[in-house]
Amino acid sequence: MRTAIADEYGKINLNALLLYNNGVKERNEPLIEALRQFFLLRDSSGFDPVDAIIDWLDYGDMDAQEPDGAENDYYTRLENPYPCKNGPMDTIEELLLIKGITPEIYFGNANQDQLPLSEYLTVHGDWRGRVNVNTAHEDVIAAIIAGHTGNLDVMIAEQIYDEARQAPFEEVGQLRNYIPLPAVEPGPPTRQRRQPPGLLQQQPGVQQELTPREEQRLRQSEALSEMFRVNSNCFRIYGDGMMDEAMVRVEAYVFRHPYDEREIEESLSQLGAALEQEFYDVSRQMFRILDWKVVQ
Repeated sequence: MRTAIADEYGKINLNALLLYNNGVKERNEPLIEALRQFFLLRDSSGFDPVDAIIDWLDYGDMDAQEPDGAENDYYTRLENPYPCKNGPMDTIEELLLIKGITPEIYFGNANQDQLPLSEYLTVHGDWRGRVNVNTAHEDVIAAIIAGHTGNLDVMIAEQIYDEARQAPFEEVGQLRNYIPLPAVEPGPPTRQRRQPPGLLQQQPGVQQELTPREEQRLRQSEALSEMFRVNSNCFRIYGDGMMDEAMVRVEAYVFRHPYDEREIEESLSQLGAALEQEFYDVSRQMFRILDWKVVQ
């Protein structure tokens, strides 16, 4: 027998390509571009199934079809017809149902050391599409950087990957030394400096505005925080039982500390203390199983 654990936050979350804010669909353009760059790195022929993936995810069949996508009318006319999902993906294997994604594309080419798409893409990742830089493959790191900055540089991604193997990054701000971010245009300061706790408050009417350099570093840190994170909460745990030529795999996706205050802080910050209090009364679980299956 053998057992292994893989980090799902180190992959591109397909369900984060479309974000829903109060029921309004918003395209996560940086992540969409990152996914296009990923497929460009994986297949130099120009194969791009991103439009079809977006159409598979969106919540309606009446919206405008993506240029190279497919809606319900395409799938229902297949030899073995089935409806378009039009909703979040439950498993990564759903990719095999999407227009253009064949088993050869999904499982990769072993002769070229090409891993299956499930090693790079997920449906259980960070809800904003951020990727754990400490566990991501080089191609994923390169794609995420390109999606946000427009700069596809595999060498930078490889350097970050190697550094993470030596010593994991403790905060995303450390990536500022590797990722070229656009400079902030000079102009009047727009934010005030946050005073450390315990210091005397400044005199009324006296403003401590950020210097241009402080403003630039703050904006760059915010940009990096939209791209990466340095920790994870969702993992794929699988065990293989083997005897002679037979093998059975039990596979589960688990979420760690589903009521961790650090994870819900962002989503609750705009909802007020009353709603936030509701989460304190929920009994905590160490792990919550999101999905599991047996593969024979």
